[in-house]
Amino acid sequence: MLRWFHVEDEKTFLFGIRFQNRNLVTFFALVQLVVASVSFAQHIYSVALFNKVQECIANYLDGGYMRCLWCFTQIIALALTIWTTLCIPKPHPLLLWPMLIIQNAYCFGLVILTIATADKLLVALFHPVNAHLNLMILYFGVGTSINHFFDYILWHYYWFEEFQYIGRTGKHVIPFWV
Repeated sequence: MLRWFHVEDEKTFLFGIRFQNRNLVTFFALVQLVVASVSFAQHIYSVALFNKVQECIANYLDGGYMRCLWCFTQIIALALTIWTTLCIPKPHPLLLWPMLIIQNAYCFGLVILTIATADKLLVALFHPVNAHLNLMILYFGVGTSINHFFDYILWHYYWFEEFQYIGRTGKHVIPFWV
C-alpha cells in the first residue's frame, strides 16, 4: 500500500516495525472496550440520577436507549474478541464474527454520521470561530480513522485465522446453517 504502512493477513508493518495482527486486534479492542465501557457507564449514571439520558444525539431518536444497548452489545463483542486473542491459541474464526459485525456496523455508522454533518464540519474547518468545536472535530476525525484502521486490521486477522483453521481441519468456516 504505502512504504510506511503495509498490512498482511498475519502481520502489519508500520514505519518498518512489524506487529502481529493478533496483538493489534487485542490492543485496539482493549482501547475500544474502555471507550464503550465509559459510554455505557454514562448511560447508567444518567438513568440512575436523572431518569433519562442527557447530552446524546441519540436522545432525539430513541431517548438514547438504543445507544445504551449498542454499548452493551459492543462490550460483549469486544470482551469475546479479547478473550479469543489472549486465551485461545488456535481460535475458531466464528469467534471473531460478533466483532466483525459490530465493527463494520460501527464504521458504516461513522461514515453516515460524517456525511450527515459534512456541511457543518466544512464550515467549522474553513471558518474557524470556535476552537473547542475544531478540537471536537479533530477528536472525531482521529477516532474515526482509528476505527477504520482497526476494522482493516481485524479483517486481515480474521482471514489469517480462517486460512489457518481450514489448513488445520480441512473444513469450511461457514457453519452448516448458513
